[in-house]
Amino acid sequence: ATWFLVYIDNQKTATTDTYTVDAATYYYYTESNSRRQGLEFQLNGSLGALVNYGLTWTHLLVNETETSGVTTDNITVAYPENIYTARIGAAWKGWRANISGKNVDPWFTSTSSMGTATNVKLGDYIRYDANIAKDLSFAGHWATAEIYGRNLTNDRYSTRYTTGYYRDRGLTLGTKLSVGL
Repeated sequence: ATWFLVYIDNQKTATTDTYTVDAATYYYYTESNSRRQGLEFQLNGSLGALVNYGLTWTHLLVNETETSGVTTDNITVAYPENIYTARIGAAWKGWRANISGKNVDPWFTSTSSMGTATNVKLGDYIRYDANIAKDLSFAGHWATAEIYGRNLTNDRYSTRYTTGYYRDRGLTLGTKLSVGL
């Protein structure tokens, strides 16, 4: 278990207020003190000699901003309250395979240099990834070849909004080759 606390004095954040100079739009910024606090629980282990697993739960207890003496609670507003991750893997004779799932709670505000968008739905997804890899050695060097799939359900969830939703690219399949010299 891990407890975390992130405190930032005078954090700058774009507002929804704008001004125009020479036909260009600029956003005003505000300063606030921010504090995020939470817990993360992690459990890793193995089931026999070939199978391993990992479970993680991250829970946000406090997500506050304080501007001009006014404190605002931002849990589920600007960050998800809970993130759950589960992974199971296996290894055998130089082969490794993993499958994982990640569940992220929703949140409803996105801030960028373009301003602050409120009442948007972000997060609120479950994502599954998988891979299989083979370790190789030759002439005293090593290599790993991997085939992977990310976002196997092709869910086009969003984690950012500025002038529109920034959607996940969806199902991604690929290969990777790593070589050590």
